[in-house]
Amino acid sequence: MFCKFTPVQDPKTCSYMTENKLVGSTNASNTPDSTFKNRATVEIKENTCSLLLKGFSDDKPKNYTCSIKQAASTMSATIVVDKSKLQTCSAWCAMQHSGVALLLAFLTFPLLSELL
Repeated sequence: MFCKFTPVQDPKTCSYMTENKLVGSTNASNTPDSTFKNRATVEIKENTCSLLLKGFSDDKPKNYTCSIKQAASTMSATIVVDKSKLQTCSAWCAMQHSGVALLLAFLTFPLLSELL
């Protein structure tokens, strides 16, 4: 998940919350909830705060709130995540999308040369 913002000045912190539980934060003094410990990574790169979370709940969609604090102001955005609507990420899925054209290119020439 990504939250984009307009940088004002340093220092800035970013945190993600769901159901009043801290998922992760760039502030080391904030301890994430035990259900998200060792599963979430939050980082800020340029003007984007990103959350990498391993494993989602199967039961229902959840709201994740991204909060970015800069100087005296805080900006928040909420993202709804429904596991049933997420794309599956696997080696086969990647092969289907990016490798098909390459695979066809390698197989077409030998097949055509046998027919001629």
